[in-house]
Amino acid sequence: MCYIVVNKKIHSKKEGVYCGKFITPDTRYGIPGTVKCYQKEKGLTQQKLAKLVGLHVAQVRRYEGGTSQPTLEVIRKLAVALSVSARYVII
Repeated sequence: MCYIVVNKKIHSKKEGVYCGKFITPDTRYGIPGTVKCYQKEKGLTQQKLAKLVGLHVAQVRRYEGGTSQPTLEVIRKLAVALSVSARYVII
């Protein structure tokens, strides 16, 4: 499971993302961090995730890179594809 951590303790979204290991505080969190984290946790490539969500792989890369924000409909599709609640996609 992907968690937000602060000073090596699970917390709200403050510094860094935990996904099997601690990631430095300067790592992106929010939609880019959680999508990438859950994608890796589920063993999905960007191409497979894009196909499941019905997007072009370039758009998934934009979401993971933080250069684009998904619509609510895309957030819902990402949550379904990643088997998590939509609230966990946007943390």
